[in-house]
Amino acid sequence: MIIDALKYVSKGLRVLPIYWPSPGGTGCGCIKSDCAAPAKHPCIVSGVKGATSDPERVRYYWHIWPDANIGIATGEGLAVVDVDDSRVVDVGKVKTRVAYTARGFHAYYRVDRPVANRVRVRGGVDIRGEGGYVIAPPSVHATGAVYEWRGQWSMQEAPAWLYSLLERPTSKRYGTRDDVFDVGRMGVISEGGRNDALFRCAAAAVGRGKNAVEVETEVRWINSNRCQPPLSDREVGKLIQSALRY
Repeated sequence: MIIDALKYVSKGLRVLPIYWPSPGGTGCGCIKSDCAAPAKHPCIVSGVKGATSDPERVRYYWHIWPDANIGIATGEGLAVVDVDDSRVVDVGKVKTRVAYTARGFHAYYRVDRPVANRVRVRGGVDIRGEGGYVIAPPSVHATGAVYEWRGQWSMQEAPAWLYSLLERPTSKRYGTRDDVFDVGRMGVISEGGRNDALFRCAAAAVGRGKNAVEVETEVRWINSNRCQPPLSDREVGKLIQSALRY
């Protein structure tokens, strides 16, 4: 991984080490049995704030965590469209640098203005901008799938449609008007789906710029009023911390 990480910084990108899947694909390299974001959260305590384009710092990181996945920090002229469902966006029409993920793809764009992190700008589509990051090839997803670059396109300037997505009106609490985390439409969250739903709710709040206290207030309210049965306070706290790092 270190060779690829150094290639990225040679192109002016900022990278950070990300935890990797545990052996056998049974969890996360952080060894927490209840990790809410396996193989997707930073190894470093400072999170994305510790992303660097300094080759020596990169060597230091991967000396400590030689198996670490690679995160690329977004913002500072870079935005990434994260598509979780390839049926939502035809990748053949995305004429820029594209990396395939376990469930969809990342489309990399140069931007001429600050771009905020936004979740669910439309179904299955998030945008990573200032203060965000994405997992980069050849990192390994928790499922065992390998992130990989596809196509011959180089990174392009962001098209008008990307900026128009960012300008969509938002609801008062849960992002864009069609956001799946709208409390009024969420319904009951049953056992088996609670961890994923609460983590996504927390990540959505972080993406909208909520601070830690606001994120915790929202997620704990959802846990108490929508989850049947609610998760323990300890489990919810871990989910929130993972989302704040993510």
